[in-house]
This record gives sequence, structure tokens and C-alpha cells, in this order.
Amino acid sequence: MLTHVFDTSAVLAHFYQESGAETANALLTDTHAHIGITAVSLLELRSTILRSVVGASPELRRNAEAAYRLYADELLETVPVTRPLVEEAARLLDDPKGPLTESQAVSAAAARLHDAILVHTSYPPGTLNGLRSLQL
Repeated sequence: MLTHVFDTSAVLAHFYQESGAETANALLTDTHAHIGITAVSLLELRSTILRSVVGASPELRRNAEAAYRLYADELLETVPVTRPLVEEAARLLDDPKGPLTESQAVSAAAARLHDAILVHTSYPPGTLNGLRSLQL
């Protein structure tokens, strides 16, 4: 059972050691935490990490790929995008309280469906009503 769902921004904050990285690290190393990431966020994560090393040395590119694999294969559990998840994300997107991106809506929907805490760096105010969340 998932305890937390990280959105892309939370993992990137950890990867780049930005504000909130310590909190993310504490969750990632907590043996009682079961942390998920949606398949959509996993794709965004891979794309962002690998784009950051375009034109870099082969060693740096290998290190970036290894970092992505660590998140994808060991630190995070992939949450598949299912029909109920898409329907919940669509409800969140249709809510007039705030503009979410599709990826944000999918992550929030995953947290809601798994009764988990959404971990993120910032969502528009008022868009996460009724959802447990932790802003890094």
C-alpha cells in the first residue's frame, strides 16, 4: 500500500538538491514509507534528467541514466495509469478552483485513489482540497 505519491517536481527537487530535498530524502530512506510515482511522472523525470545532459560527456550521460534507473527501479514504485485514475484526474482538471497540468492531475488522482500523501513542490492554491499533501 502506498503511503506517498511523488510528483515529478518532488523527485527533481531531490535529484537537483533543491529546497525540500532533505524532506524528500527522509521519505525515500524511511523503511516504513512506500512511495509511488505515476508512469506519466516517470516519463517526465526521465526526459528532464536526460535532457539536462545532452551534449555532455559520455560519463555524465551514463551517470544521469543511472540516477534515473535508481529512482525508477529501486526508490519508487510505478503507479500505472488506469481508467479510474484517468477519470479522477479528469475531475480534477475540470475543477474551476485552479489550473493543474495533466501530469499534476494524474499525480493528485493517484494519491487520492491510493489514499496516499501527495508530495510536490507547488500546486495552485485551492486545487488539492480534501487531499493530503506535503509541499517540499
